[in-house]
Amino acid sequence: MAIIVLGAVFAYVFYYQNNQISSQSNQISSQAGQISTLESEIASLSAGASTIQGQLSQLQGSQSTTNSEVSSIQGSLHSLQSQLSTIQGELQTEVNTNYQTLNSEIQNMNTTLQALATKLSTLFPQVPQSALTIVGSNYDNSSAVYTFTVHNSQAYSIYAQLSASFYGNPCNFYAGEGSYMSQVLSFGPNATLTIPVDFKGVAFSASSFCGKEPVAYFTMDFVASSTTLSQSYTFQVNPPYQF
Repeated sequence: MAIIVLGAVFAYVFYYQNNQISSQSNQISSQAGQISTLESEIASLSAGASTIQGQLSQLQGSQSTTNSEVSSIQGSLHSLQSQLSTIQGELQTEVNTNYQTLNSEIQNMNTTLQALATKLSTLFPQVPQSALTIVGSNYDNSSAVYTFTVHNSQAYSIYAQLSASFYGNPCNFYAGEGSYMSQVLSFGPNATLTIPVDFKGVAFSASSFCGKEPVAYFTMDFVASSTTLSQSYTFQVNPPYQF
């Protein structure tokens, strides 16, 4: 009889321990899923923060954006980045205990990021590629200055840089002899702006294919960060400029 009772006790203990192991295994699987979900959301938030950081760099060159607005957005972004670092540390400790709190924090950060993106979109609207158009040009050979008249077709100010590449005739596009990037220029709403490009201020160099050939033509466009805001233009330099 004692043996039967002892066997029943052992059977119960074995059953209980097996259930505990199964329950712990399920908890571990659940935690692993939660970690994966949270890490995915953190990666998405980090990407969103990086995008906003890039937009901030562009905004800082804009004279229409006040320092207080930029400082406010930077403060919010830094706060979000700090919260991301905190969450990543907490993930490595008590995921199961803090899951609800972490999830709530992530949702709040998502809301903040969306608000920042909306504010940035308002401060710096998406500019079409046809926004800036060259409506006039003139080359003064005596001073080696090319002057352009540029029209902004949009109803808001645009901040962009003139980007140009210079070439010599003998080797056509193989004879790249220099490039130029202007400072940030301010184009008023529906207005025109006259822009001079002084060849004496361009760092020309001899082509590896054709040597120090006179500059015969150049291509140019207007850019803001990595966005092109105009078509690509080609202008002849006549007579060619000998640097």
